[in-house]
Amino acid sequence: MLEKYGGYSARWLMILVLLLLLAGCAGEGSQPMLDLVGLQMQLVAEYGGSNVVAALQDARTLSVTIADDAFTGPAGDRGLERAREIAEFVCRHYGPMGNIDTIQVEFLIRRESAVVDASGRLAYTFTRTELDCGER
Repeated sequence: MLEKYGGYSARWLMILVLLLLLAGCAGEGSQPMLDLVGLQMQLVAEYGGSNVVAALQDARTLSVTIADDAFTGPAGDRGLERAREIAEFVCRHYGPMGNIDTIQVEFLIRRESAVVDASGRLAYTFTRTELDCGER
């Protein structure tokens, strides 16, 4: 069952991201986009979440956004642990990590019940030195 975030199903969000990535890969300088697609596929394979988006926010910040309630788990310390685990995975698997100073991991959360329909974001930011990414 696909969850809806902001009125769009996760499947349509993934299709849009892939189309944007493919459009960016059409010209010169396509390697960064290919590296991001590869990272995104590795994140999905490693953690099993299908709603994962890896993107460059600017030249020095890489973000990973996860929109999957079952994947995020509880908030608080567990969210921080999970975010650090994902950021360390990015350090080890993203080829041009030497260009990145900051990794941001963001969880999009949507909770529905008979009484409340709430959504929110949990974002965690880690520096390259904090994660000990090395000199790659």
